[in-house]
Amino acid sequence: MINGCPAVLYEGSDGGYDHLIYYSAKDAEGMGWNAGVPAGPNDPLWRSAVVISTGHPAFAAVYQDTGDSLYYLQFYRADDEAGSAWETPIAVVSGSAEEFKGVSMMLV
Repeated sequence: MINGCPAVLYEGSDGGYDHLIYYSAKDAEGMGWNAGVPAGPNDPLWRSAVVISTGHPAFAAVYQDTGDSLYYLQFYRADDEAGSAWETPIAVVSGSAEEFKGVSMMLV
């Protein structure tokens, strides 16, 4: 629940690439939903659930950079409490596929 309303992070496809899209409900019952907002990397390999970080929606995601073949774990946080825009992600760690083998994530 974000600001007392349901919220989801959805992986949608657009032009062959998967994108993470954030949706928040307009009411506590989830009867109406706001338009989706792009929130994460292209082609994420893994992602965490949405959590609240200092009052703003946040999540973590891992993606592979096709330029250097490394995997990157990044932290994403919305600019505002509604999740209507997202800050530049913060790099947490990078490594090879072997280093990320069996990765699981949970934000608290």
